[in-house]
Amino acid sequence: MLILLLLIATMPKRLSAIEYYSTTLFAFFLNATCDYCLNLQFNLYGYFEQGIDIGGYIIVYIVGPCISMLFLNPEFRKPIKAVSL
Repeated sequence: MLILLLLIATMPKRLSAIEYYSTTLFAFFLNATCDYCLNLQFNLYGYFEQGIDIGGYIIVYIVGPCISMLFLNPEFRKPIKAVSL
């Protein structure tokens, strides 16, 4: 997780702050909705234990924004070269 945070801190950021905030908030709300439905209503899973799991939420709220920033950053997206057969 430290490598991921170091990578995020040193990468050049080409998008505006509102784009990063909007994707992070969308990921938070989607995660909260899925966790509520699958874990608390149907008891299908838990990250570390059944019920509300604070340790799991700490991991999700740190890793989620980092992955979305890496995914949205145009520096890390290179076009795929077409292969002719």
